[in-house]
Amino acid sequence: MNMYTTIDAIPQQLGQYLYQYIDQAWFEAELILEQTETTYDCWAYYFPMEAPLEQIDISVSDDIAALFKLLYDHGINSQPEQWQRVIFNIKPSGQFSINFEKDNDDDVDA
Repeated sequence: MNMYTTIDAIPQQLGQYLYQYIDQAWFEAELILEQTETTYDCWAYYFPMEAPLEQIDISVSDDIAALFKLLYDHGINSQPEQWQRVIFNIKPSGQFSINFEKDNDDDVDA
């Protein structure tokens, strides 16, 4: 990881990482980071054009996981919500989104 990386540059680096591992036509890729009480997990996959319901895993390097964790930490800094995961979604056009999510275990229907 480059110690001079800015938060604004991280999405581009994440996208480039995903692009370099996909060697076929695809329509969507996701990189997910999930925080637990003591650690975090990071994984990625994409959906190929010829089998749009099939998820194909992408190996995530420690450097990319650390960059994504930095983005996650920055995003949740001083937020009242307790976010458990962040999802980076990208299309082949370069359009991307970053969504923070939380578990809704406390949403119980009465």
